[in-house]
Parts: sequence; structure tokens; C-alpha cells
Amino acid sequence: MSSFIVIGAGWAGLAAVQKLEASTKITVLEVGSKDYVDINIANPRMAVEPQTAETAYQPLSKAIKRAELKHIKEIKEVSPGKVVVINAKGEEETLGADGIIIATGSKQSSPLMKDVTGKSKEERKAQFTAFRDAVKNSKAGVLVVGGGTTGVELAGEIRTDFSDVKCTLVSKSDLLLRGSAKRESMHKLALKQLETMGVNVVTGDYIEDLNEDYVGETKTITTKKGREIVADVVVVCAGGTPNVPFAVADGTLDVKTKGLVVDGAMLCEKLSSDENKPIWAVGDCTMYGGRGCSSILRLQHWLHLSRTS
Repeated sequence: MSSFIVIGAGWAGLAAVQKLEASTKITVLEVGSKDYVDINIANPRMAVEPQTAETAYQPLSKAIKRAELKHIKEIKEVSPGKVVVINAKGEEETLGADGIIIATGSKQSSPLMKDVTGKSKEERKAQFTAFRDAVKNSKAGVLVVGGGTTGVELAGEIRTDFSDVKCTLVSKSDLLLRGSAKRESMHKLALKQLETMGVNVVTGDYIEDLNEDYVGETKTITTKKGREIVADVVVVCAGGTPNVPFAVADGTLDVKTKGLVVDGAMLCEKLSSDENKPIWAVGDCTMYGGRGCSSILRLQHWLHLSRTS
């Protein structure tokens, strides 16, 4: 197999590139003008301290040595041996390859916490700066929705830099950080720390039909249990789903997770049944979420066998 197209330059896409680029021709497709490695776990810090983006956002050129990086506007179609895109000039273009790896990651309700439009480093810094200014000038307070790692980190960062700004965190789960290995102990630790910092933590409650960030006039938001929260800045750190930015046929996406259906080798048989033109999917865009990243090693092993058989 002599050529690959990798769709997405996030963690999973870059892992695939680094495993394969030494012996294979690779073209990496990235939507927009993104020119850096996106460190999603650092976004809550950068939202409050935009200057940290200078060191956190490292150039993609440092992660991609031999592969070609191609910026595009849109992915139109993925099928055996080809990817149809709208290129940077706004023209439809068909790109061919022996194999295709889809690594388009996930998307979240908050474009602040997760950008899927391909903003440049300077655009992201401007976005973070606008948020920091909104928090700094907040009169009613900030509402953070979601008790996972992103929400907990963001609430903590806000109170660290702006101890005079009211901050409320609402978690639908009774436990903060419920996805962690030691859920009970991590919840207690995070709760104690947030409350010590002055964050008003509400667990076991949620807000219906609140699916996007908000900055503006003061509004009163009522939770499902009737609690009223006043805020003029809202960040929704919940509701992450696989990002599959092109049309697919019925059965291609898992009904429950909405991620691409893959087999044990991370092959998307619904997208390609041609063993000579395989299509894989790895990372958060799959039915398995981030666990797909570890399958890069299996993918590399599969390629080795296909070359030697």
C-alpha cells in the first residue's frame, strides 16, 4: 500500500501519521486554517489565560515530518480510494489514495472548548481573549454546564484568575468527574477544591434545552429541579459527540454513540468493502471514542501483513 489520506490532524490523526509516514506517502487533510496541534485539555486554561496559547499551540510542522498537509474548506465524500473535498480555493477536488484513515475527532456544544471549524492560532487566541474579557466584566456571574474534566477545570480556572466573579457549576451527574477510575474519591477531591475556591457547585441537576454558549445581558436560567441561576456568561461543557463531517449511508454510524462503526481492526466496512482500498477510522469519531487511538498499532501491524503477504 503506497499512499494514504489521513482526514484530521488531531491526536489520533497525528498518531497515525507518525506511525506510517516513514514508509508511506501520506496526505493530511485539515479543515480551515488550523496550523497548530490542538491541546484540548489545555483549552480551559487558555480560555482564561490566552497568552498560554503561545506555548501550548505548537506548529503542526513539528508533528508532521514527511507527510503533506493540505488545508481544505469541506469534506464532501469519502469512498473507496478517494476523498472529495472543497479545497482552499473553494473548488471541488477529488483526491486519490490506496488507503484512507478518518480521524475527525469529536465536537462539543461549546466552540470555545472545542473548535471543529479549523480556526488559526491567532483566531483561537482572539476567541479566548474575548471570553476572558467577558468573564472579567461579568456582573451577574458565569454558569458552567457540565461536571466532567472540562467543566471542572474551567470553573477552577475562572475562580483562580477572577476571584470576585461569581461562578456556578451545574453537573447532571451526582458525581463530578464520573468518568475517572476512582469516581467517588475524585468527586470528593474536586468538590472540596472547587468549593474552597468559591465555586457554587450544583450536582444531580441539569438545564433543559441549553445547548450553546452565551454572552450578553443578564438572564435567569432555571434547572430541572427549579433552582434559579443568574448569569451573563454561559459555557456548555457537556454533550460531546463524534464528529463525522460528511454524509454517510444508513448503518454507517452506531445508533447509540453516533460514531463510525468499525471492526476490531478499526476498518469501516460500511464505507469500503474493497480490501484493496480500505477505510479505517480511529479516535473520537468512532463508536469506541478515544480508545480507537490505541488501534493505530493494530492498523500498522495489518499494513505490515498486507505488504508481506
